[in-house]
Amino acid sequence: MRETVRLTMAQALVKFLTKQYVSVDGEKSRFVRGVTGIFGHGNVVGIGQALEQYKDEIPFVAGKNEQEIAHACTAFAKQNRRRAIYACTASIGPGSLNLVTAAGTATVNRIPLLLFPGDIYADRQPDPVLQQMENEADYTVSVNDALKPVCRYWDRIVRPEQLLRKTADNPAQSGLTEAAARRANVLGVYETPVPEKVQGRRVLLVDDICTTGATLAECARTLRDAGAADVMSVCVALARRHPEENR
Repeated sequence: MRETVRLTMAQALVKFLTKQYVSVDGEKSRFVRGVTGIFGHGNVVGIGQALEQYKDEIPFVAGKNEQEIAHACTAFAKQNRRRAIYACTASIGPGSLNLVTAAGTATVNRIPLLLFPGDIYADRQPDPVLQQMENEADYTVSVNDALKPVCRYWDRIVRPEQLLRKTADNPAQSGLTEAAARRANVLGVYETPVPEKVQGRRVLLVDDICTTGATLAECARTLRDAGAADVMSVCVALARRHPEENR
């Protein structure tokens, strides 16, 4: 019987970070080595609580100035030849604005820098909040929007389903070599959160790498079972097969 795991958005985010690995010349290593930042309004209760929960897997290092620690994260990624990073979090307001310069430096130098700025509260009960800079006429806009021009990728995460939608915590595919084992490992571990959103639609699946195609095939099957009219897939890289691997 499948067990349902309930997570907050921040818990899903931190758990996702602990599962990120890179593989170079057959050697696999963790990509996100830790998180640094300064806690304040907008990022204490959420990501702060999640980092405390997963502190044995992803350590937290406190900083003194947001721009300083973001530059330090950039330097760490550069020193590790872009194969390992430290993420950075800051509170909403001047704290998040201090990240802009570091984000621009990392972007123009093609160095991975992962930023988690706090955001405005979901309701008005905590207000007024010191230093919370926002547009009172549009609560979908905050100082975080200033990061858009200097980031290669910008997104606002508000729901855990945006990060994880698996029904089982299966082992990583990278540890399996046989195609049959990889297919069995992902069988039945995905589900469509809202089937009505895919029914009768054409869906494009995008993956970073394709080894045997087991994950893409299982995702496509799940979407078709939910009513998708057609499912297509593309991948960034195709893994080279070893002769001894089963096809």
